[in-house]
Amino acid sequence: MTQPFTHRNGVTGELLAQNIQVCPTCYKNFSSDRAWEKHWERKNPRGQQCLIPEDVGLIPTRNTYGSIIYRTK
Repeated sequence: MTQPFTHRNGVTGELLAQNIQVCPTCYKNFSSDRAWEKHWERKNPRGQQCLIPEDVGLIPTRNTYGSIIYRTK
């Protein structure tokens, strides 16, 4: 059961605040659309793919529930 204004990552089961974005490809959690867009590579000739969040400058943090959320600086 989730708490009010929360949802779960459908793959990992992590409890997240309602505003957290979950990538539909790698299932990592992001604090904003901007953070999610930063890890998403569109210039790959084989199609879109996810980049390693730390490699593009995103910072991993733990939320109140212990889940890892990537955010911009």
